[in-house]
Amino acid sequence: MTDRVLVLNCGSSSVKYRLYDGETIRDRGTVERVGEPGGGPADHAAAVRGILDRLDLTGLRAVGHRVVHGGRRFSQPVLVDDEVFAAIADLVPLAPLHNPANLAGIEVARRALPDVPQVAVFDTAFHHTLPEAAATYAIERDTAERYGIRRYGFHGTSHAYVSKRTAELLDRPYAELRTITLHLGNGASACAVDGGRSVATSMGMSPLEGLVMGTRSGDLDPTVIFHLRR
Repeated sequence: MTDRVLVLNCGSSSVKYRLYDGETIRDRGTVERVGEPGGGPADHAAAVRGILDRLDLTGLRAVGHRVVHGGRRFSQPVLVDDEVFAAIADLVPLAPLHNPANLAGIEVARRALPDVPQVAVFDTAFHHTLPEAAATYAIERDTAERYGIRRYGFHGTSHAYVSKRTAELLDRPYAELRTITLHLGNGASACAVDGGRSVATSMGMSPLEGLVMGTRSGDLDPTVIFHLRR
């Protein structure tokens, strides 16, 4: 019996995939310019269908999906059923560029592979350990609770991996190590990790806050918006 697992990362305009057999990568690739005029596939569903059609999925045990926003509900990877799918859809307003793409990949994989477990892994899950002081914005408490306004943090799977790998390379116990990790791509974020727990991070309620990024300004004085509207 094989231990094949397919991992899908549906981004805002691309789909990355890896096919693992145990810890060995059997296939990998990136479909870019998804949904762009004159570019690649028409949408994320078409991109994922193309990936599934070309891969040898014999003996596939599971499909893992990166999901950007899990809100306060999802603090661990979960098996995707109709209830979980609907809950991810409810979070689209908090990640309108990412969660719809994640849902498209999940939907195509569920239909094409109905007997294969689908697992959602959330970018926000690692940051569920944020202390309230780090997760709370300085606004009226009732308003924050009513509308779910808080620092969720993102790139959690990346920060978790980098901090664990750092402990391995330094030959230090992970539970005793304090690190600052950086995720530097088109999107970028920083995270303080103390004993394997996220205790501070630069991204907030959405992936727009924090560092300057490829197409995102990062932190911006709100006065700028009102100044430009004059």
